[in-house]
Amino acid sequence: MTVTRARISVDHQAPDSLMSGALKINANFDLINAECIRLQSELDADQQLLDGHQAELAKHAAQLASHQTELGQHTTQLASHQTELGQHATQLASHQSELGRHTTQLSSHQDSLNDHQTKLTSHQTTLDNHAASLSSHQTTLSTHATSLTSHQTTLDSHTTTLTQQQTVINRQTAEINSLTLRLANTERNLIDALLELETMKKAELTGVNANIYVETFRDLGGVSITAGMLDTATGKALLR
Repeated sequence: MTVTRARISVDHQAPDSLMSGALKINANFDLINAECIRLQSELDADQQLLDGHQAELAKHAAQLASHQTELGQHTTQLASHQTELGQHATQLASHQSELGRHTTQLSSHQDSLNDHQTKLTSHQTTLDNHAASLSSHQTTLSTHATSLTSHQTTLDSHTTTLTQQQTVINRQTAEINSLTLRLANTERNLIDALLELETMKKAELTGVNANIYVETFRDLGGVSITAGMLDTATGKALLR
């Protein structure tokens, strides 16, 4: 948005009422320009804050993705250890069955029983090691789940903050649009006041002695500006 500082220049010989009206209009222009500048400054500051929060949000999203990847890896490892645990449990059951059979033949198979007892002890140790590893992985998984919950809470907080700031920006944008409309209406009133001023100064719109010309164009295709410039955003010709 571009705010053009508009002023009314009045001949000192003009009537006091016209001079007073022109001063009031100039004062209103100054107030509107000051308010637009203040709102634009606040809007720029809020936009910078919004950009900062968006960068932080992207950072937390990356951390969340990393933790989710680690969680998937630990879940895979946990499933692998559970499979191994099932295999060793099956082997343990098999050895226990063999132990039962050898117990009934204790007198003739004592040596074989001792050998199987040694194997049973070895498998039990392996089973205990895998159980300890499984407990460690479960602890790590719980830690990652807690960290994931914390990051999700932070992400939700930043999302709420961004929503609130967007609401403030929308409200300030609406205020700026309202001030812009007021400025356009004031400019129209200024043109009317200038026409009235020239009329009071004995200007004539028609006839042989006409010195004010008012032309209406369908579009800007038939206008050639030789002194000044064309504001394409507002469709206004600024004459010099």
